[in-house]
Amino acid sequence: MADYYAAKSEAPGRWIGSGLGDIGGLEPGDLVTARQMHNPFGQGLHLLSDDEKPFRLGAAYRTYSNERAAKFAVEVVRRIEQANAAAGRPAKAGRIPDLET
Repeated sequence: MADYYAAKSEAPGRWIGSGLGDIGGLEPGDLVTARQMHNPFGQGLHLLSDDEKPFRLGAAYRTYSNERAAKFAVEVVRRIEQANAAAGRPAKAGRIPDLET
């Protein structure tokens, strides 16, 4: 995470705020670690959860396979092409690199 901020010439995040008093193990000014960001936003876990004592903040996040996402993207392109054709525009108005393989 520090590499990300360094590459963008940004200072790493620091914990601030009055709510820190309710989170044991963090002090105002402590650096935000990659794990502390990944836990709540990537896994739905408490900031300070570890592998031995995970503390879930509700239901686990749903994940979807790339196959399902790819099928969805293909369907979106198909419908856009149909709408373009119905409106008298070229079916493929432009290439979308992230959707075409």
